[in-house]
Amino acid sequence: MTWEESEEEEILKVVPRMGLQAEPILARVQPVNQLAIRNIFLSAVRFATSSPPVTMKDLKSSAQEQLEYMLTEDDDA
Repeated sequence: MTWEESEEEEILKVVPRMGLQAEPILARVQPVNQLAIRNIFLSAVRFATSSPPVTMKDLKSSAQEQLEYMLTEDDDA
């Protein structure tokens, strides 16, 4: 489950005081690797616009839907 930006700010204030047991939580709020995101996005575009075997048509449709969401509806974009 994801959290809202205001919740993230609260997490960043509270969690460091929890010690080592909080490291897995903090790992989720670290800055993202922009190059990795770009590469994943480009791979998704390539796959969504490819001509895969019939057995992968559902996966292609799913990739197309995800790209549409990222480009039109995702508030974090």
